[in-house]
Amino acid sequence: MANSNELPVTGLVSMVKNEADIIADWLAHVTDLFDHIVIADHNSTDGTFEYLKAVESKIPERLKIVRYIEPEYDQARLMNFLAEGLLAREAGISWITSLDADEFLTFGSRDEFVRFLKRLQGRKAFTLLWKNCAPLLPNKGNPRTDSWFIPPQFASHGKVFWSRQLFLKGTFVMGQGNHFLEYPKGKRTPSSPKAEGHLYHLPLRTQDQFRLKICQGIIGYWKQGRRRNNAHGAHWFELFRKLADSHLSKSDLNRIALQYGETDSSETAEMTDESLLATGYVVQKLPSTMKGVRCEDALPTPMWSEMTAECLRTIARSGIVDQEKARTLSQEWNLEQSDDLVGNSLRANHLHYTTLSSTGNKAGVSSADEIRKELMQCATWDIETLVPTSWGEHIPFMLAVVSILRPRVFVELGTHHGASFFAVCQALKRREIGGQAIAVDTWSGDSQAGFYDNSVLERFEHLLDQRYKGIGRYLKMYFDEAAERFDNGSIDLLHIDGLHTYEAVSHDFKTWKDKVSPGGVILFHDINVYTKDFGVWRLWKELKKQYQTFEFLHCHGLGILFMPGAADGSPAQRLAAYLSNETEGDILRHFFASVGELSLQRKLLSFENQDLKQSLKSGRGNAQSVGAATPMAEQPEVLRLHHELQLVYNSTSWRVTAPLRWLKRRLTGSN
Repeated sequence: MANSNELPVTGLVSMVKNEADIIADWLAHVTDLFDHIVIADHNSTDGTFEYLKAVESKIPERLKIVRYIEPEYDQARLMNFLAEGLLAREAGISWITSLDADEFLTFGSRDEFVRFLKRLQGRKAFTLLWKNCAPLLPNKGNPRTDSWFIPPQFASHGKVFWSRQLFLKGTFVMGQGNHFLEYPKGKRTPSSPKAEGHLYHLPLRTQDQFRLKICQGIIGYWKQGRRRNNAHGAHWFELFRKLADSHLSKSDLNRIALQYGETDSSETAEMTDESLLATGYVVQKLPSTMKGVRCEDALPTPMWSEMTAECLRTIARSGIVDQEKARTLSQEWNLEQSDDLVGNSLRANHLHYTTLSSTGNKAGVSSADEIRKELMQCATWDIETLVPTSWGEHIPFMLAVVSILRPRVFVELGTHHGASFFAVCQALKRREIGGQAIAVDTWSGDSQAGFYDNSVLERFEHLLDQRYKGIGRYLKMYFDEAAERFDNGSIDLLHIDGLHTYEAVSHDFKTWKDKVSPGGVILFHDINVYTKDFGVWRLWKELKKQYQTFEFLHCHGLGILFMPGAADGSPAQRLAAYLSNETEGDILRHFFASVGELSLQRKLLSFENQDLKQSLKSGRGNAQSVGAATPMAEQPEVLRLHHELQLVYNSTSWRVTAPLRWLKRRLTGSN
């Protein structure tokens, strides 16, 4: 602010999710007070995003709505990013802050807000502390029409307002929730900016809304994976514990709302309506202005029951809360019921897998030469289904080993996008083996791989239906739960690729090893990863002393363990004997390390090749529609696409894959 007569220009950044009951009033509040606003909607499904966009269309010069599609709750990083962008775009902004959709400033008009900011001219930053408010009547918490208990004292948390100069100086950044300032490397500053007033915080409007808020908070915090900070997430679990009591009294609800965010709050003090009035609380409607922009035609409708039910299913699938407890809460909270809390669309849900015959499958390879030929020939197959993966360089070996072992039942523990699983399905289909492949996963992620939404399973299911119907099935459940569906000796080939801590993979091996048929094979991924909490290498070191094994060290490592009891002449027995030859083993390690990388490159290049050919074809078609007599030189788009296609064929990657194409022609006689 250059002089005392210059009006302060204000900026606001915010992150919202499923705020159908309050979004219209809150947006009317902030659009009346702030000059420039950017709001990130975090995957709302209750109409909040649509309402925000409707208001944006009325004031696009002041309001910008963006969609934040990442699954995790990373508010601080996002708010700093949006604030930097807003300040860069709107050079006149003098103050900037971040408010949530349940926070209302005390000002009754924009003029009152402007006078307040002008009084603070010259300050670098200041804080408005919360006054946590509770609705007078249960389940009646509308900020515009209903009455609230407003405390006489401030809470310990609040929101920071930054001057433009301080924020752009880069010494500090917004901390989580914008409650405090942080050094960029995460060290908290010794003191917060001086408090210059308060704002109204409405964390609990109705029980249904608050249940959804806490469940969403738990999921968002958990999905941060290794970046979780317990200091920022413990309160979600404490509040969930309180909400798990379905018989909360009015005094209990008052305590949750009025002591929200307070770590030293007393559980013993009565917080009945009468005791609150006796200790200085007042009951009134919020004096905050809510005269900004509205869009009545687009008002969203809260769908608390359905959305909270889905959140509980996610919480149960992730193991954050005991599944039986989640099911009980779903009933006590009168949520949408389901026969199976973790999902009812299980492809193999009704099946039980019994012990396989002891004869096994002796068809296929009968000599070392045939094993070598099968390994190398199958390794040159095109990858039929490539999805995002860190497993991809082992796909050629998976194609080959399935072709050799001819498993009657294959089970995979931990599937994610399905790269290894689809490789098994491809081999079963191409060799017409007649076996079944069963994927077991919760499709919600874990603390190592991160967490994700339902889109991963939806894509997996689509590919499974389109390409491997009748071959591949899946069980959407925990590994221990799925183990109950398999008798001992019911699996020929098992792939363990779940949580990779030593404790988790050891438990999976002990739980499932007896499910594998005599002479069956177990695969372990990530045996060559020694960082952080990965511990497969440790278990693998122990197993190598007890079982016959073989290992690849490329692509994070893949261990092959042969269970005892293989019948003489069986594919597993012959493969184990072949791999025990040290010379042959070394050759195969080098071969599959090279072919694994080349095979992936070829698949990626084929995608690019197809895209360019399609674009080229489309370009030619468009050119022909203009006129057949048009010279090629006058068709710049066609020439550009043709040039790009030639670049692919002349690229280093294409030349690198030449040995693989030659090897395929040599072994298969194909072009």
